[in-house]
Amino acid sequence: MNMENLLNIEENSFTIDELLKSYYEYFNAPMAVINQDYEIEGKFYIDTADEKYFDEIKRSSISMELIRLTNVYFKDGENYKIVDSLENKKRCLLTKLSSHNNIWGYLVMLESEKADFCSIDYSLIEHLSKSIIKILRLKTGEVGFSQLNFWKSLVNHTYSNREIFLSKAMEYKIPLTYNYRVLLLSLDKYNGIEEELLQNTLKSILHNFFLIVKENHVIIILDKELKTDTIALLNKFFEKYQIHAILSSKIIDLYELNVIIENLIKLFIYLIKLSGKYCLKFEEDNKLLVPLFNAPNDDVILNYINETILDIYLYDEANATSLLETVYQYLLNNKSLEKTGKILFVHKNTVMYRLEKVKDLFSINFDNPMNNFSYIYSIAILKYLISVDCQSLKAIKQGF
Repeated sequence: MNMENLLNIEENSFTIDELLKSYYEYFNAPMAVINQDYEIEGKFYIDTADEKYFDEIKRSSISMELIRLTNVYFKDGENYKIVDSLENKKRCLLTKLSSHNNIWGYLVMLESEKADFCSIDYSLIEHLSKSIIKILRLKTGEVGFSQLNFWKSLVNHTYSNREIFLSKAMEYKIPLTYNYRVLLLSLDKYNGIEEELLQNTLKSILHNFFLIVKENHVIIILDKELKTDTIALLNKFFEKYQIHAILSSKIIDLYELNVIIENLIKLFIYLIKLSGKYCLKFEEDNKLLVPLFNAPNDDVILNYINETILDIYLYDEANATSLLETVYQYLLNNKSLEKTGKILFVHKNTVMYRLEKVKDLFSINFDNPMNNFSYIYSIAILKYLISVDCQSLKAIKQGF
């Protein structure tokens, strides 16, 4: 095969499928390209048995085997490996698609009666590999892989299983520690002209981080705690340029990070409604609310409320009293009458009077820690449902 033919094939092949089809007549072997996520990017075959084989790859039925093979066989720096058995099916020639120390995926070539792996033209495979990499680079819009690419991928989708995620983390040399946090910024009122200022200011304050923009949010991946003076500097910047921000709790498990961020955004939007101040908010302070955002609708959330707490709420609504808020602040402040009184701007005797009234009317006491947790959680749910104007809660109130 001369160089002119190679150039013609490359020039006229706009997809990996077209590229593999053009090379098929020279290799006489069914081929597939597996990307960085071990998903099939393109394939070409003739025999129906080969079609079935590639369909199995596409359904990820042998993804774990591919991960095992690629991680084991390519550690020595070689780019080609003949695999004697892949789940007791056909022999494969695995080719690592790499350039400038970046791995783009793998070319899988199946054995056939016409294809002899011992006499195959490896220089031709090298040309094919380079052409495949060009198409993959154009498709992703990336010029190479870096740790930022790993975080972008993790933020935007979930790997099909944990093994693939762990493989990618190892490949990108991502340390899987328990120190990661997400700093989320809302740019709803932020002037895009100042984007460079945003980047430079964050660099001066945070130093090391990974930044990903997604819709109206900036997602910043941190691998360390924020010190008090760092938070103070951030708050000055946020206030000056009208930027809402929230810091996540420590992320124990990075797998499904995109789901964690989606829930963080929902909590963030809710907290912005409660307080329009441009200062750093903390997920840790509102941890009880996070599970609510996984519920399909507000009607389902309503069922999480403790019955006694709902009764106190309805009593308050009917009698213009503040018994529920008194219970909430009392439990949040470790049952301190003085602290509760200061927060509610009433004397501690008034707090005591209200609590005694609650005990008399609803046969409730505050001696059981688990019950107290249930009360706090239920009141937090009620506050959330009130803020989102829950129609079912309105209907219950009207029918009371």
